[in-house]
Amino acid sequence: MLDSLLRISREIGPSLYERLEYNAPYIRGAMLGVDQFWLKAYIKDQFSNEATFQQSQLYSRVSIDFSYRPARWDEHCSALGYPENAGPIYCLVILREERDISTLDLPNYLENYPIFYEYWNPCIAV
Repeated sequence: MLDSLLRISREIGPSLYERLEYNAPYIRGAMLGVDQFWLKAYIKDQFSNEATFQQSQLYSRVSIDFSYRPARWDEHCSALGYPENAGPIYCLVILREERDISTLDLPNYLENYPIFYEYWNPCIAV
């Protein structure tokens, strides 16, 4: 799965940066994630159990079918505010400071990728 996420990040990275560039002073970083509802359903439908899925990723790099849609996916997406026809991959944008993001001009999605915003404390190593 890591190879798929890296490929997607290379594909959408420039567009995401372009959409967020104006608010760059407020942004610490960004990452991609996989919707847990989707992932659990995918594992259940495609593999016998989670351990089999993890082994497939470690040893044989079985490609992930991100076009798969579990039952009730549309309801799940609607409940979470995902865009119509959303896929299971989302972008998480990490903010530099806690603030009301409604005051910023931030997109909620890019193509069919939902975008979420969270404040994380700085990671300081000693």
